[in-house]
Amino acid sequence: MQNKRTKLIATTAAAILLLSSQSGAAFAASSTGAGSNSSSSVSQQSTDRAILAGLDQRLAKGKLAEAISYLNTDIMKVSRNTATIMVLHLENAQEAWIPAYVKKMEGTSIQRALTKLYRSGDTFDSLSKRTSDPSLRSVLLLMQKNGYRLETAEGMFYPVIDYPAYERYSEYVNKDIQQYLGIRYLETVQPLSSDAALTIGYQSLLARGASVESFVRTYPYSNRINQMRSLYTLYRNTIFYGMNNTPLFDYENGKMRSQAQTGYNAYLSYAAPQVAKSPLLTKVGYFMKVVQDNDYKLTDQVQAWLKANAAIQ
Repeated sequence: MQNKRTKLIATTAAAILLLSSQSGAAFAASSTGAGSNSSSSVSQQSTDRAILAGLDQRLAKGKLAEAISYLNTDIMKVSRNTATIMVLHLENAQEAWIPAYVKKMEGTSIQRALTKLYRSGDTFDSLSKRTSDPSLRSVLLLMQKNGYRLETAEGMFYPVIDYPAYERYSEYVNKDIQQYLGIRYLETVQPLSSDAALTIGYQSLLARGASVESFVRTYPYSNRINQMRSLYTLYRNTIFYGMNNTPLFDYENGKMRSQAQTGYNAYLSYAAPQVAKSPLLTKVGYFMKVVQDNDYKLTDQVQAWLKANAAIQ
């Protein structure tokens, strides 16, 4: 058992180091580039290096709970650039450990126990307080202490990164990561979809799509640009096509969903200044004109417009 655990930690540590390489490069660039604060003292740089090393040592050993406590205590002692890289390293580590923790939770006994115990809105903490099974309680508390929150879909329970907990770091990190964490916060507390169905309103869909687009356009060299580009593609496809269980145009009659008609038109109307600044929303405006001219039906003309202007990516 010890050998398996050692192997798991070693494998995950390697994944963390791989995920962190871009973050480390960004840190080096921000510390030595033209935009760095040339007045930073040698003493502060030494402090930054020592505190960052302390976090990375804990993360490499898989001590997520200890690393989170360490970060919460020491993030205010370092420069903004170092605070940014520390937060990204924590996220990298939590992401790297998710497969192992999903595997820990996917056992039939745990899933059955959670199905019986779960109530809407439950968290790892609330469930751990209600269960009488010490083994299950141990798993639930492990997830909570290591910075995860409970998610459920298609009858399964699994951990996701608790991005709302990252809110405390926002004031310490660079602007691009502030916006990134804000986007992740929304995606966590109110996911875009569940079970292949849209779970937010159509006005929110446009607003959030424009927000992600703004990040991509404003911070093309951000350390998290790849993640945001992927998310932008998801929003773009959802806006113009919907999802498998909530298609934008009804599978049977080809009619655009009435909620989408109302939501898109309303948002384009009252958010006109934002629309003018957003290529995505501008394109949605053109799309709605074409759809309106076709009585809100997926005609050959509408399909041709989509193929030419908003093909699925």
